[in-house]
Amino acid sequence: MHLNKIAICLTFFVATAVLIWTPVARAQMPDSGILKVSGVWQGTRTTTGGTGSGEYKVHSIRFNLKQNGQDLSGSYSCFAGKKANVDCNNPVGTVTGGKVSATRVKLQIQALPNNLTCSFDGSVQANRMTGNYVCYVGGTLASNGVWDVRHR
Repeated sequence: MHLNKIAICLTFFVATAVLIWTPVARAQMPDSGILKVSGVWQGTRTTTGGTGSGEYKVHSIRFNLKQNGQDLSGSYSCFAGKKANVDCNNPVGTVTGGKVSATRVKLQIQALPNNLTCSFDGSVQANRMTGNYVCYVGGTLASNGVWDVRHR
């Protein structure tokens, strides 16, 4: 008889714990598991190689992203601004492909007038994205480096 009371108490305790902790666990997980990155992101990209010189070039960049599920589209611009060199040869572009999953983001950019194609790969944390990029013109490496943008 004593064993039955222990089993009943233990069952009640486990059931109560499940009822209490399940909503708490759900509240910490995003509904869809997909980060929301739509909007304007502005910052810099810093060239660390590929241009034929040892000089680090800093360009101000901006992404205006539109999100549909995990897919990203939008526009890209490179411009002279705070902490930036003025030589941005391909100032406007289009996000030709992009994905966001978990905390990772990948953007494919085509910029004009030289048909520069760039791949930005990085991570998203709150209102900041950072990572590495590589750009090609006509199949030849144009530049590569790091990027850092914040949501505006």
